[in-house]
Amino acid sequence: VAERLELPKVVVDRARDLLDDGVRQVSDLISELEQQRDEARMAAEELAEQRALGESHAISVAERLELPKVVVDRARDLLDDGVRQVSDLISELEQQRDEARMAAEELAEQRALGESHAIS
Repeated sequence: VAERLELPKVVVDRARDLLDDGVRQVSDLISELEQQRDEARMAAEELAEQRALGESHAISVAERLELPKVVVDRARDLLDDGVRQVSDLISELEQQRDEARMAAEELAEQRALGESHAIS
């Protein structure tokens, strides 16, 4: 009788081990899938950010190339608000950079004139 009771316990123990292994494997698979999902989400966000920056940069390049205002305005309308804000910021920074360069060139010219007058 004791041997008969032992057999079901072995079967139950083995079934429990298999179930534990299965649960562990499913849990590992879920963790792996969640990690892959997170990596895919981050890659998609990075791609969207790069696309937005590229689109906004395209607007500022079009402005620098002095494309017709109607073309630039239409392109700007097609961009979403976030991209448009980045585009406006880039344009503003480029304008400030250009103004700073012009001011530096004027200052260099004034110095050169001042030095030539001082030598004379």
